[in-house]
Amino acid sequence: MSTNNDYPCNKAIDDLEQFLKKHIKDQRSLKDFLSYLSKCRASQKLGFRYLHEEIMSYRKEHSDYFLYSELERKMIDDLMHFWG
Repeated sequence: MSTNNDYPCNKAIDDLEQFLKKHIKDQRSLKDFLSYLSKCRASQKLGFRYLHEEIMSYRKEHSDYFLYSELERKMIDDLMHFWG
């Protein structure tokens, strides 16, 4: 996951897929997240604020408080800036 001056939609979705597959342990939730990203890819629109809220809800519901790496924090900041 790299940081960018621009964040093309497909790159953002690829990075999010990698991030979600690494952190989301509940397979049903992961399937739902990936389904949402598939719809985003088809429409070339990414609702990152919605996705971020869903990740926070997942963490609370499943008591899955994983830590972000520094690179992941930068990615999230970039996603908020470009797609939030």
